[in-house]
Amino acid sequence: MVKISLSIVPLVWLIDSLFAARREKLALHDMIVSTAVVREPAYEQRTSISWVAAAVALPVMAVSAVAIAMTFEDDYTELDRRFFVGDCTAGVESDTAYCECVYEEAEATIPYQDFVDDTPRSQRGISSASASCDSRFPAAE
Repeated sequence: MVKISLSIVPLVWLIDSLFAARREKLALHDMIVSTAVVREPAYEQRTSISWVAAAVALPVMAVSAVAIAMTFEDDYTELDRRFFVGDCTAGVESDTAYCECVYEEAEATIPYQDFVDDTPRSQRGISSASASCDSRFPAAE
């Protein structure tokens, strides 16, 4: 409990760890609660096991990070289409076909990241897509 309490205070964990580097090998939390530290001689197999565990863990973490990064979409999806068309038709008398036309024009001309981030470039692209679809759907104007 003392160690948890000491870890909450900023940088106390560092001081606690540095105390263990002294000749007595007692950390600050050991001294506070009068812990009896049992000293055992180090053996070579323990070092080897640590290196093997690190060698296995590092590639596993790298592969996991790549897998997580690959799960994020970097291209237009059907869900993007549904949200765009739903927002376009909500509360106004816009035709679904008109909104799908605008989406398809935007998809063809606006980079996905700009579309997602709603940049000025994507806003200009949507305005241009809207103007292009206006000629095909005169009732939507």
